[in-house]
Amino acid sequence: MDEPAAHRLDAGRRNDLVPGLLPDQQCDRRIHRPSCRHRAPPPDRDIGDHRKRRHSLHNRVPRRALARRRAVDLRSSAGRPHTRGRADHLSRRHRDPTRTHPAARSRERVQMTPRPLTRTAQTTLPTRDRSSPRERHTMQTSADHTTVMIRADELSKRYGHTQAVRRLGFAVNSGQICALLGPNGAGKTSTMRMLLGLSTPDTGSAMILGRPIGLGADVLGRVGVLIDGPAFVPHLTGTGNLKLLWSATRRAWPPPALDDALDLAGLGAAIDRKVKGYSTGMKQRLMLAQALMRAPDVLILDEPANGLDPAEVRTLREHLGALARQGAAVLVSSHQLAEVQQLATHIVVMNLGRLVTAGPLPALLGDNDTYRIQVEDPQRATAVLHRMPGIATVTAHDGEVIVAAPGTPSRDLVHALVTAGIGVTSVHQASRSLEEVFLTMTEGDDEHASH
Repeated sequence: MDEPAAHRLDAGRRNDLVPGLLPDQQCDRRIHRPSCRHRAPPPDRDIGDHRKRRHSLHNRVPRRALARRRAVDLRSSAGRPHTRGRADHLSRRHRDPTRTHPAARSRERVQMTPRPLTRTAQTTLPTRDRSSPRERHTMQTSADHTTVMIRADELSKRYGHTQAVRRLGFAVNSGQICALLGPNGAGKTSTMRMLLGLSTPDTGSAMILGRPIGLGADVLGRVGVLIDGPAFVPHLTGTGNLKLLWSATRRAWPPPALDDALDLAGLGAAIDRKVKGYSTGMKQRLMLAQALMRAPDVLILDEPANGLDPAEVRTLREHLGALARQGAAVLVSSHQLAEVQQLATHIVVMNLGRLVTAGPLPALLGDNDTYRIQVEDPQRATAVLHRMPGIATVTAHDGEVIVAAPGTPSRDLVHALVTAGIGVTSVHQASRSLEEVFLTMTEGDDEHASH
């Protein structure tokens, strides 16, 4: 017997319902009809109830509607959510408040148990300070109560089979102009590069203003540098190159000592011309301007007088002397020994990567030990002076006697000559030139170069 029409209609609607869902969660199959490829299995196929429910959930209901229902279930359920990914991660963290993200746990460990610092790390920890430049760092003081601005401790550097620097150590204090001298290949440029963090020493350490040096160290912002020769962008003007170099400091233009630096460079209207048209001397003066425009506390200059005429060299010498009197420390390397003798207050001589000597220039030149004595009979005077105690060398030359007598006053020399009946015309102190001292200290080392 046929069923009534109303009963058949209700049965059809019941077949369209999804098992396991409430009436308000049902969806109309006639609007969202699944494709043939995902159609539910035929009713006569014998499969388990759980498989029937899975097919109905994923094939009869649109994915967006299913996702919305799952989100509703997630917010309303305290149990395990039905979705995966981010929602699943949030639900698990909601279930267990003690579980946190691994990065958060690592941050908590660092905050709760900070790693103890060693004594050395506590004294040299590079932290930024906003105090005045002269009071920014706690630096070491030398025996004469001046601040140690540059320090090299047992620096060594090897390039392949060549030992460029061997356990080199020296210090430059505030107010000093120290000349780093040595023949070609002695290791001067390698030493300067290690002092600036441009090269990493194999052993030893370098410090500037009491801070350990590395590439990009904050303390390098207080250092004026001229090393490896001028390096500019050719198509930019002189001013454009200075602005480009200054931009690396991330400070506002202009630099504090720009006017004084440009006056020293003396480029005039050429500062607004492209650098590719500059001569060698003009490029060198522009490089000096970029080193001096920041009003540095420390200057490290490699051959600063290259390409400068005598008047420009004298101007540079006077400017560096003024900076040293204001408390800056200057380390300069040069082969122009006559100019260095007029500029430097201290000398560091190195050869074959080793330190030969270091100290004040007057002490190295022996100003208080050497005398030129004009006498009537140089030959007899030489014999008399040789018999005196404390005499190092005696040389007769052009009617005078040159005597090196460490610790012996000139009046004792004159007394010995007059007692021997030798007439003395004049006596004055005679210092050796820096060139003589330098050649005396470095001669003979070339034969040991293979070692």
